[in-house]
Amino acid sequence: PSAWEPGDVIVFHRDGGSGHVAIIESYDPATNKVTYIGGNQSNNVTRSSRTVNVNRIQTVNRPK
Repeated sequence: PSAWEPGDVIVFHRDGGSGHVAIIESYDPATNKVTYIGGNQSNNVTRSSRTVNVNRIQTVNRPK
């Protein structure tokens, strides 16, 4: 996770369904907290922060 950068695409595992896709806004390795922007959360675009749990992350990709 220390190499995550703003603009990277993160895909979270979702129970019983496909992954939730969001765009990383920031990552703080000191606190292990990622802030991201995602859509389709109660039909809104939202900014969220959470402590990274690698078991809940499917993949992180950097657009070319």
